[in-house]
Amino acid sequence: MSDSESDDQKTLREFIDFFIGERLKPKLEEQEKLLAKADTPGKVEEITKKIESLETEYSRQEWLAAESKRARQLTLATHIPKFTHPMAKASMLYFNAEDCAERNFVGTHCVSETQNDVSGNAALLYIYAFLRQEYRGKTILALAEERSEELAKAMSDDINEAYGWIDGFLEIKEMESPSSHTLMKQVYFPLDDGGYHLLSPVFPTSLVQCVYEHIRDVRDSAAETRKARKDGIFSENGYREYRGTAITAYGGTKPQNVSYLNNSARHGENILLPSCPPNWNSKPVSPLKDKSVFKYKFGRRPHVMELLGYLEKLLKTSYKNADIRYGIEMKFDALSDELMDIYQEYQTLPPGWSRESGCRLNMSEKLWLDPPLQTDDEALIARYESGDWCDDVADGFAAWLSGVIEKISYDKRPPEEDVSLMLVKTAKKVLKDIKEANVYV
Repeated sequence: MSDSESDDQKTLREFIDFFIGERLKPKLEEQEKLLAKADTPGKVEEITKKIESLETEYSRQEWLAAESKRARQLTLATHIPKFTHPMAKASMLYFNAEDCAERNFVGTHCVSETQNDVSGNAALLYIYAFLRQEYRGKTILALAEERSEELAKAMSDDINEAYGWIDGFLEIKEMESPSSHTLMKQVYFPLDDGGYHLLSPVFPTSLVQCVYEHIRDVRDSAAETRKARKDGIFSENGYREYRGTAITAYGGTKPQNVSYLNNSARHGENILLPSCPPNWNSKPVSPLKDKSVFKYKFGRRPHVMELLGYLEKLLKTSYKNADIRYGIEMKFDALSDELMDIYQEYQTLPPGWSRESGCRLNMSEKLWLDPPLQTDDEALIARYESGDWCDDVADGFAAWLSGVIEKISYDKRPPEEDVSLMLVKTAKKVLKDIKEANVYV
């Protein structure tokens, strides 16, 4: 190493030497075990020569020279046909998000930091592992693309030799002319002139990797919160769930034959999100025969009953705990949000349903759930547009919720003024939501 070489170049050279040394280590350990068992001078000499040969082969100069020539047997890609069929001979594709003008659909271009994949000779995937190594925030491949002088000097004292190796490694980015194959999936897209355009979808391995990492991270980070839910205690950290997922496997016992990410990152697994239509079990909405929607129709909604159950558990714990108070407020808010759902459900009924003889609903809730937008009754329209009824609905909800709370047997009852303040705050939120939903108010 020359005296003029900078400390950064020395460090990068050591970085490269370390990677190559890690590749050599298991091979030397294997030979050393054989050497320890060797029982004849001839066998000892044979193994010793093998060790010397390996040390020469895995010296920085020899290794970089050899692997830069082999790199052309791998291809960098974001879309790989082997996922569709292992014997498909279609071209691999490298997608650059900057080249995509259409942004109104989900695709690889939506991924802010695309992870490139490679496929080809599975025995050489370690070359891409080398090129993926990060040095001070940049991969070896990125430095090679920049034709970094620092990288070249770290590779060899002969700079021209080093740039030759860099060019060899960059052949991993060279793509074949686009072509499909009989084993690829094909879609005939109809054209206006009566003909068809043949499309050949290719598996988006980079996008799949992004989804895979996201779902794994969500599941791993949610373990503590799920445990809190199981134990029935409050947790300040929320969590998400991806239900109904399925796993597909690629490559069988040799996922490396498909691609680098399929082997080293996903271990042959691909997570499928459910794409089946929702299975609704909602009961048909029927006109109300009660004086108020809150006591029965609203109070017996499945999600409302679930929220009330959580609220009861929270109210029976230590109200002095700030997290518990916050949890109670959140349940109040969630209950008020349910009002918008029941409002939307009653908009599916024919207008004027509340003016039928069988409906006993109070007038304020009639105006809320059945706005008089298709009637000639000017007095009713004027009353609706005044908006005075909104306060009555909000007060009715607060009164119902207050009655529910009164029935709960507390271990440590919260101060009445605190509960009253929460109810007033919730009623104001309900009032605001009602006015926003009824645009004519």
